[in-house]
Amino acid sequence: MALAATMRPLVSLALPEKGAARLATQLLLAIAGTLLLTLSAKTKVVLGPVDISLQTLAVLLIASAFG
Repeated sequence: MALAATMRPLVSLALPEKGAARLATQLLLAIAGTLLLTLSAKTKVVLGPVDISLQTLAVLLIASAFG
């Protein structure tokens, strides 16, 4: 007998069930994700002749947290 594992994103732990609080939390999370992506785009890592930004890491973090 196999048990079905339900995978939920990390954000679902912080979201209220319903109502205005849920909408406000989703709006706050969208703004926080945008700020994280903006700051990571401006952060440069010097490796050799070409600088790289941390955008890829930020996108992976946002995707794993938001599902």
